[in-house]
Amino acid sequence: MTFKQITTSEGRHPASMRLGAMTHTLRRPGLAFLSLVAMVAMLLASCNDEGLLMNDSYMKNHTYAEMTDATPLQLSTFRLDSVQTSAQNTAWVGKAKKPVIGTIHSDAYMMLSEPSRVTSLVISGGTNGGYSWIQNGKEVYDSCTIVLCHSGLYEGDTTQNFEIVVKRLDERLEFASEDETAFYNVRDFKEGETLGSYVFKPRPHTYPRVRFRLSDDYGNELKQFVINAASWGSSLTSQYFRTLMKGIKITSSDSRYDTQALLAFIADSSKICLHSHYKGMTAVKIQREFKMTDRATQFNRVWNEGMDEPYDQLDKRYKQVTEAEGGLHSVEYEGLGYYTRINFPQIEALKNLDEYQHIIKATLKIYPEVGSYDKRRIPSTFYLFEVNKGNVIQSQVRNSNGAYVHSTLVYDSYDRSEMYYYADITYYINTLLARDKIDENAGLVMTWGNGMKPTNYEFMVFNGHGVDLHRSKLEVTFYNYDRENR
Repeated sequence: MTFKQITTSEGRHPASMRLGAMTHTLRRPGLAFLSLVAMVAMLLASCNDEGLLMNDSYMKNHTYAEMTDATPLQLSTFRLDSVQTSAQNTAWVGKAKKPVIGTIHSDAYMMLSEPSRVTSLVISGGTNGGYSWIQNGKEVYDSCTIVLCHSGLYEGDTTQNFEIVVKRLDERLEFASEDETAFYNVRDFKEGETLGSYVFKPRPHTYPRVRFRLSDDYGNELKQFVINAASWGSSLTSQYFRTLMKGIKITSSDSRYDTQALLAFIADSSKICLHSHYKGMTAVKIQREFKMTDRATQFNRVWNEGMDEPYDQLDKRYKQVTEAEGGLHSVEYEGLGYYTRINFPQIEALKNLDEYQHIIKATLKIYPEVGSYDKRRIPSTFYLFEVNKGNVIQSQVRNSNGAYVHSTLVYDSYDRSEMYYYADITYYINTLLARDKIDENAGLVMTWGNGMKPTNYEFMVFNGHGVDLHRSKLEVTFYNYDRENR
């Protein structure tokens, strides 16, 4: 605690200030006498001015003590069992082992769309607008490939070989109800045959494009669809394509390689290419592209195994592991389900401050656990949301100006052990204290993104309040006023 005794100029009576100035000028009698006469005249002339009417309390010396104290926090970890993982344009594939929460797995599901204009891909000439080239068997199938573009994001060990596997879905990617607008990581769909696989070195910082061949049987099915679609017309093309080609699943395999990396691919850059050529014509090749154009049907299914106790009990969002139960720390793995919750167990003590005490600053300081994060990509800030007893996310925290509260990252570029985040939550704390009754279960949840959608996938462990060094805390600065008539 820091303590500072301050005597404010605004707590002194204006007349006493003038008397002090007059005392300084008594060394010159002529000026002193004139000053006294002028002061008396001013007081008599302004006796009817309400701005100078004062009560007795302002005639006394007005001082206050500025004190700063560290208020304990309670950090805890909870897991959202319904993290929205669709419409994010990121297909996570593979697995990665993280401290505390064990091995994270992710499979990517997506639906492909048929070529927007089949006729534009057919050489003109012949009967029926060029369809005869296909229908008469003059177009010959060559191969079918898939193209995946790595986004550069990754987790785990990317120095080892990575085997990526594409499987066919035997179940259409559809929402369970009409009210749903997105898929969640608890959803799963029945998979079918393996269409192809590929082994490569990830090289995450080079943004590689992965291309490999799929099953010829699958490619010929796509070719047959193109032949049939030439006579269906556009109104039936999409419907039949979704019935025939229900979707694909992109996953990793441990059959030949012990994959220990989690890679992110750009979903709407993923596509399947159908390659063919025409008989009797030289160097005439055709490539039709089946792209992932519907983000609503692309999502990641995420699960994990090998979690430390007691984190393995986090199978529902209303469950949480406090820092005291989980090793004096909390876990944040945004986008893959794990979030840090912040509670203020001594908020009632702050509410009991009397009328002579006033909070002027409340600063949240959160210290990451050394070694729990990737030093090459440290998140620069986090935002705060209110959360209720059941870990249901409420409104985002704002300051007195209505702007969203976000933290500032502080660290020494040479010594990351001193790193911490701080956020000014003065308005939030004073708003809590102004309520007639404080909900003891109310708290805050941290998120690196300005929203709860999984656009960030960083992992970090935060020190609880009970650790000896670099412990997370709430620093509260308040004025303690002292008046003689108290």
